[in-house]
Amino acid sequence: MVYICIVEDDDAYGDVLQNYIVQYGKETETEFHVSRYRNGADFLEHYSTQTDIVLMDIDLPVLDGMTAAESLRKLDSLVVLIFVTNLAQYAIQGYSVDAMDYVIKPIRYSHFAIKMDKAMRNLPSREDWFVIPGKDGMLRIATSRIYYLESSGHQILFHTAEGVFPVRGTLKSMEERMRGQGFSRPNNSFLVNLHHVQTIRADQIVVHGEEFTIGRSRKQSFLDDLNAYLGGRVIHG
Repeated sequence: MVYICIVEDDDAYGDVLQNYIVQYGKETETEFHVSRYRNGADFLEHYSTQTDIVLMDIDLPVLDGMTAAESLRKLDSLVVLIFVTNLAQYAIQGYSVDAMDYVIKPIRYSHFAIKMDKAMRNLPSREDWFVIPGKDGMLRIATSRIYYLESSGHQILFHTAEGVFPVRGTLKSMEERMRGQGFSRPNNSFLVNLHHVQTIRADQIVVHGEEFTIGRSRKQSFLDDLNAYLGGRVIHG
C-alpha cells in the first residue's frame, strides 16, 4: 500500500488527480490510499508520517503550499513532495523544501505518470526510518541521520541531524529494534550508528565529534560489529 495526500482547494482538479492515481494504480498493479485536503493547515493538522507521497498545490487558502511544505519538512524529511500548480514562477522555489519535482497545470495523464514513476523510485524504505515524538508532533527521521542514542533515566535521547529528541524506553529495547541497521553498543549507556564512527583508538571511539569509551565487556562484540559493517577493513591499535 502506498499512501498519498492530495492538497488541492479546487475540488474538480482534486478529482482529476485522484482519477489519475486510480488509473496509474491499475496500470502498475499498485494499491494506493488517497487522502485529500483543501488547505495547508488542515493537511498539517491531520498529517501522518505513514504518508509516502504528497501532491501539493501552492496557491492554497488559509496556509499556502510553500509555507505548509516548510512545516512538513520539520515533521518528515523523507516523504516525496511534488508541487502541482499553475504558478510556474513559484514552483522552482520548491527545491528549497526538497521537493522531488513539480508539474504545471493543466497536466496530461502521460506527464503525470512520468512523475509518478519517479516518485515510486524515490519512496523511502520503511526499514530506513524511525518515527519519534518531536516538538511539532511525530517526526519521521532517516536512520542514516541518527548519530547515536543515549540512555538518560527512563528516557532515550536520540541525537540526530535534526536535533536531540527524548523518547521513553530502554536502550536494550532500542537495540533490538535497530538490529541489522548498523548500530552497536560500545558501552552500557550508548548505542551508536556505525556509519558515523570517525575514529577508533585504544578504548575510545569518536562518533560525529563526540568521544565514547568502549567498555571492556563490550569491546569484542563492538569491534566485530564495526568490522562487519565496514567489510573487514577495521585496523584497531
